[in-house]
Amino acid sequence: MSNLLIPSLAVPELPTTIDALWDALLQLRQRVSAAEGRRGVYAAPLGRDRRLVVATTGESVSPAFDGDAIFIAERAVGVTVGCAGPLTGEQVALASTYLSACLAPVWASELGRAVTVGHVAQTVDGKIATSTGDSKWIGGIGNQTHAHRMRALCDAVLIGSRTLMTDAPKLNVRHVCGPDPIRVVIGTDVDARALRDSAPSPVLIVGSVAADAGEFDVLQVERECTGRFGMRRVLEALYERGITSVYVEGGAMTIERFLDEGVLDVLQIHIAPIIVGDGRAAFPRPSVSRIADAQRLHGAKFVTVDDGVMLVASGIEVAGAGSTTDADRADRTARALWHDAGGRSTLHTSPLRRPRSGWCEIETHYSAVSPGTEQLVASGRVPDDMQAAMRCAYMDGHFSFPVKYGYSLTGVVVDGPEDVVGRSVHVFHPHQDRATVRVADLHMVPENVPLSRATLAPNLETALNAVWDSEVTIGHRVLVVGFGVVGSFIARLLSQMPGVDVQIADVDPAKREFAGQMGFSVASPEVAPGSYDLSFHASASSGGLQSALDAVGYEGRVIDVSWYGAKPVNISLGGAFHHQRKRIESSQVGSVASRMRAGWTHARRMELVMRLLGDPVYDAHITRTVDFAALPQLFAESAPSLSILVKY
Repeated sequence: MSNLLIPSLAVPELPTTIDALWDALLQLRQRVSAAEGRRGVYAAPLGRDRRLVVATTGESVSPAFDGDAIFIAERAVGVTVGCAGPLTGEQVALASTYLSACLAPVWASELGRAVTVGHVAQTVDGKIATSTGDSKWIGGIGNQTHAHRMRALCDAVLIGSRTLMTDAPKLNVRHVCGPDPIRVVIGTDVDARALRDSAPSPVLIVGSVAADAGEFDVLQVERECTGRFGMRRVLEALYERGITSVYVEGGAMTIERFLDEGVLDVLQIHIAPIIVGDGRAAFPRPSVSRIADAQRLHGAKFVTVDDGVMLVASGIEVAGAGSTTDADRADRTARALWHDAGGRSTLHTSPLRRPRSGWCEIETHYSAVSPGTEQLVASGRVPDDMQAAMRCAYMDGHFSFPVKYGYSLTGVVVDGPEDVVGRSVHVFHPHQDRATVRVADLHMVPENVPLSRATLAPNLETALNAVWDSEVTIGHRVLVVGFGVVGSFIARLLSQMPGVDVQIADVDPAKREFAGQMGFSVASPEVAPGSYDLSFHASASSGGLQSALDAVGYEGRVIDVSWYGAKPVNISLGGAFHHQRKRIESSQVGSVASRMRAGWTHARRMELVMRLLGDPVYDAHITRTVDFAALPQLFAESAPSLSILVKY
């Protein structure tokens, strides 16, 4: 690396004030933002020709004179001091504490999400409030000043709706000079009128607004199957709004969720010299039975704040150490498929942590490729307005590349709670040879279902939901247009229903041949108009949808399971469409079909899918098997297949 020199004038020997340093940090933050997150060497004046210099390029920087205070930042969080220059020890600690927020645009552009800093003010005995809920002010005026500095340096400050109700904060900047952040509240039925009226800065709701609370800007983020918001998804959605840094002020459960998903980049814990006894815990985590299983903070340092001390950690384990020794933590890796750019996919190796409480480790046996959806992702053709809906569990990166994507993985639990170790499981996860996942996300695979066949579960679940949506019954004559993965499963389910006559239509001769080989009846290329009671469309094409619509008769229904991406859909709604009262209805697996919803959950639906997969007939839907090592090359091909099995 080159040795960068930053020339300047001679500097009088005058002390740098805290105010001058704070002004320099604010200016540095503005300059990094103006550079749109590019790595480089940034400088801001400290007064009297003195400068605060920070390098994010990985190159060493030498001061040309005694007036430069130089810091080096080579990774997303944490900085090292190259030269203190005119700064005192207290000022060096101050600058080191706030530079991660100043440089957030750089790291956010590389992470594809907003950078996070979490803050907790607790007592010596680990409480954030008394047993009655009183918490003002555990941190004192020094900690309040620190919080306001963080608000001024971050694009947004985030709290949960419970903190909004109990503490009624303003979340603006008052104790120091600097801009107010965007104020973000996450929750359901949020009433943020008091927050909106307390300061002029914008209020953004992640979730939903209470019915009588008025109009608010709402960030649309798809919930996980558990009904909760994924914090990574929230941060990616905020980044798409131009927010590169988020100061997470609470409450305890909100910070817990960022910790749980491994998206808390910096954790600041202010420890006040107070003992309250019984009270609310700062970290309401599940207990562990061994110290070896505890979640550990690395790279921690202590900074004096007012009459207390603040622990700042920038290396936070996600999946737990699993052991207290470095040897047990070292050299644990996993290989995963990443799409690095459109048309270029590779296997990347990354560290893998041992599971902590509530998590487990899976040794992968198989995963499945759904050719249509995954080819769309691999080629970079996911529309901007559909990226939130297209996200999958444990996805990394972003759809503009690089991205780790996939949603059907099976294997055996090799580490974790005793009641799941050794069990055969399915999990929604990208293609990876070992994975650390939440126990709550596992689906148990019955003994009579091979792990290879269990990879079909997600697409069979989609087909099952479509059949439920259709309300098909005995005597119906049904056409399935598009014999892909989901279309073939719909046909399979219909063929197992008594009295239902199902036929297949597809413009691809290879797909029609697949259907015939699997025992399905293939419709004539010239389908007589109005000859079917019901049709399913699964070809993701305008022509296929038109065929499905023309095929049904009076009050006939088309159940459309296709996802078109950015493609326009052009069909003719003249002729028989109106006077025969035909209908086109969408079906999507994210919600249980409406007529079944009262008694069925996502988990119960998946249990049924696993029971259905006990039938060996579903093995015929796996039309190709590839080794994991050869998986990157698969996405450069276009050979027709139904479900593609990946063997590890």
